[in-house]
Amino acid sequence: MGRYILKILVIILFLVLNTSFLFAKVILLNPPNGSVLKHEPINFQWVNTDTSQSYMYEICTSSSSSFHLAICDGKIQENEITMWKQPNRIYFWRIRYSPLSIFYEYSPHYATGYRYEESSETFVFGVEKDIPQDILDEFVEEEEIQEEYEEEDIVIEEKKEEDIQPKVEEEEIIKPLPELPFLEEKTPITTPQRNNIIVNIPNSLEEFNWNIVSTRKVLGIAKENENVVCKFKYLKKKISLEYCNLPKLKLKKQERYQFGNGYIFTITGDVQNTFKIQIDEYDCNFNIFNPITWFKCEERFQKNNFVDVKAHMFFNVLQDWRNIPIMSYILDGSEFRLIAGISKEKEPLSLEHTYRISLRDYDLLHEEKSSYVLNLSDYNLDIFEPRSFIFPFKNIIGVTQWYGYTEYQSPHTGIDFGAKKENVLAVEDGEVISKGWDSYYGDCLSGGNYLKIKQSNGMYTVYFHLEDVFVNTGDMIKKGDIVAISGNTGFWNCQKLAYHLHFEVRINSSMNSHSNPVKYIDTDWNSVPTLGYLTYPGRLSGENPHPGR
Repeated sequence: MGRYILKILVIILFLVLNTSFLFAKVILLNPPNGSVLKHEPINFQWVNTDTSQSYMYEICTSSSSSFHLAICDGKIQENEITMWKQPNRIYFWRIRYSPLSIFYEYSPHYATGYRYEESSETFVFGVEKDIPQDILDEFVEEEEIQEEYEEEDIVIEEKKEEDIQPKVEEEEIIKPLPELPFLEEKTPITTPQRNNIIVNIPNSLEEFNWNIVSTRKVLGIAKENENVVCKFKYLKKKISLEYCNLPKLKLKKQERYQFGNGYIFTITGDVQNTFKIQIDEYDCNFNIFNPITWFKCEERFQKNNFVDVKAHMFFNVLQDWRNIPIMSYILDGSEFRLIAGISKEKEPLSLEHTYRISLRDYDLLHEEKSSYVLNLSDYNLDIFEPRSFIFPFKNIIGVTQWYGYTEYQSPHTGIDFGAKKENVLAVEDGEVISKGWDSYYGDCLSGGNYLKIKQSNGMYTVYFHLEDVFVNTGDMIKKGDIVAISGNTGFWNCQKLAYHLHFEVRINSSMNSHSNPVKYIDTDWNSVPTLGYLTYPGRLSGENPHPGR
């Protein structure tokens, strides 16, 4: 009978241990998903939901989401590591891990016989480089972290003495009245140590300062601090929210600009992202003479911690619950400026703002959202500086089709220059985003060899029908650099094209964000002729800067 019971206990123990393997999950914390960082040491941080055993970790970073050429560093047991990364790059990162008990040096994320190899989700960040919207749409889901991070299941290891501590203001104690009997004890009362923060209560009446304003009452009941915006309760290594009143945005300017057939929106305002939170620590009082404490936690207040935090922030611009992509975000001190677009509608917009507070020492991850209805003013001015680009050729070359609704195309998304094997220039400083063969509309409607450049002001330029391209994806180029030679590659209705350059200016990467290049190229357009308009009068149509010639 005893052998049978022992066998059952062994099976139960195996199932418990096996469950801890199956439900181990690493959650990435820092750098935040979708963030753009300065070129400085980056502190990577993560947490593991399984605290029953030790793990070995390896951080893998790659400039591609496929990770086939990923560089993996680490083989560490800590849940953070600091590393340098190159500027002007976009990185994807994830954590591979396995229990230390089955770790093999040649394979840090799985072992022979283990039922699965494990790695975390993938986060993306840029180092002094904006992340393209298509990558953000694929990898950054703001609700993802909050849904998967279950506070009840996550406990972070205690930090060592050399670890950096949050800025904590220890509370002061009101001087008690001498006649109170419970102060007669002479032994110093010390709260349990956590993260090397200890609060000592003096053991003699002479040590009390009669003039200090207390942050709690003598009997251990916390008082409110007027500078605190959020208050949490920390009990048995679990944290819960008591209240949170995070500061609201102060909107100053809300403007709408017309570009082609759509609109772009700019929003300016003030925001506060640093503030003080309060964390009240409790423990459970156990009294052998009180049976209630045998089975139920009798809460006993320990101390108030006041922590200065800097929240992560996220913005969304919505139109009838449809997301309008944010093209640019600038934070200068407390002032922020957003540029969002493009929408073809003038329907009302709303701005959604999210605060995210993350504090590893208390397993704290808290989000608060607020929404604002926008009251937009209409402007016809350019938010991008006009006349900032140079002419795409060294010499003036005439036009065969202007931008806009022409007799041949509705709309024509760029300007056709009648150039035959001419050197093509970069119109502004920028980065080569892509190049190749255009087959968006199929082989019979092709732009041929193309080149796409993101300019230093955030706009994009695209060159089509090129004979040859001299730069590669990722190259940083200067205004006036020779980047290609014009040609006649591609087809129109499966017919061969005449030599020309189709040149586009776009507000963002999308092909639907095209704008008239005339507004941005600094040249005397009266000196740029319309070629062959006497034979083909339709060439004068479109947004011709000098109608009739």
